[in-house]
Amino acid sequence: MLYFFKKNKKSVSDEKILQSKYTCKYVKHGTEKIGESIAVSNGVIIVKSERGTLAIPVEAVKRTTENDIILKDFNESEAKTCGEEWLNTNTNKLEFDEEGMLKD
Repeated sequence: MLYFFKKNKKSVSDEKILQSKYTCKYVKHGTEKIGESIAVSNGVIIVKSERGTLAIPVEAVKRTTENDIILKDFNESEAKTCGEEWLNTNTNKLEFDEEGMLKD
């Protein structure tokens, strides 16, 4: 009977730990706020920014606070390229014709 109440300990994946630690936070490089983290995928933090979608390596994280991720230097052009690739492969874009109707 005691076994019935015993919790089954499942291993939590590293990806899930990173998701909980690095999503839904403001991302800052120095004092500049560059966007908000929306996902973690394959060791990169996906950031929604005015500059577009960025994919910043987890290794570029200097520290985190309750609301922020503070970054070290990282390759911005590579982050933008990888971020756009992530966006194109992980989202469905709707296409409309000239009259504003959804294309099939």
